[in-house]
Formats: sequence, structure tokens, C-alpha cells
Amino acid sequence: ESTLLNQVKIYKKGITSGRPEYYLVFSVERLDSKIVSILFEEMTYTGGAHPIHFLHAINYDLKYGKELALNDLFVKGFDCKKIINEEVKKFFERNKCSVINDFKTIKNEQDFYLTDYGIMIFFQRYEYTNYSFGNPKIPIPYGRFGRFFKKEYLP
Repeated sequence: ESTLLNQVKIYKKGITSGRPEYYLVFSVERLDSKIVSILFEEMTYTGGAHPIHFLHAINYDLKYGKELALNDLFVKGFDCKKIINEEVKKFFERNKCSVINDFKTIKNEQDFYLTDYGIMIFFQRYEYTNYSFGNPKIPIPYGRFGRFFKKEYLP
């Protein structure tokens, strides 16, 4: 079920007061002859201290007409998790994040989008950090993966 429908159900149960709000904003993060990568931000508010934000991304291979998973970007057999996990841990340490859940590894279906410069790994609010930090976004340059990043997906 969508975020909007869940929030409307909460509102109808009378758990919250005020008028519910819903916004959906998107930005094209990469668009070239090979890839379109779009980031969506949903915001719902049904009362309480603050709205709830969710990020979603779609990464689409224009040549083959298919949505890309993270593993599709790398040569077969390469485990991208090691490098990504290192970068995420460094990001949290460097930004002195107030981590509410210990980060161990990215998910198999990790959220990401592509830019002209690299992969942007992102997490939802409260997944690892408190609300005030926002949605953590960790940039990882394509070059960090060396020859293991498929050339056909480089800008």
C-alpha cells in the first residue's frame, strides 16, 4: 500500500487531528542516452511533531528498456557491498551522525540513484539516523569501483 493510503487510514481512525497533507516531488538526477535516474520524495502529514518523508528512486536503462538494480551496474561476480559498506561507514563517522541503529551492511535491494559523477546510496529517516539529520545520502564516485563498474553505464 502507498504511504498516502496508510496516512489516510490513520487520519480516518481519528488518531490525529488537523488536515492531512501529501506532497510528491521528483528530480531527474541523471539523464543521458544510456540512463534516466529519478529521485522521488514523498511527504505526508497527518498531525504530530513533523511530517513523514520517504525517498524512492527509479534507475532505468534506456537502451534495454529495463529498471536497474544495484548489482546490474557491476561486472558479473563482483560484490559491490564491500566498497559501498566502507563508504557508508566513513560517511557516518565523518559527519558525526547520531546513529540510532548500527550500520552493518546495505540491503540486497538497496535504494540508490545515479548522477553524472557516481552512485548515490540513500537511507530513509530513522533507518540509521534521527529525523533532524534528514535522509542520509552517500555519494560514491564511479571511479571508486574501478574496472568492476560496467562501462556501458558510465556517463
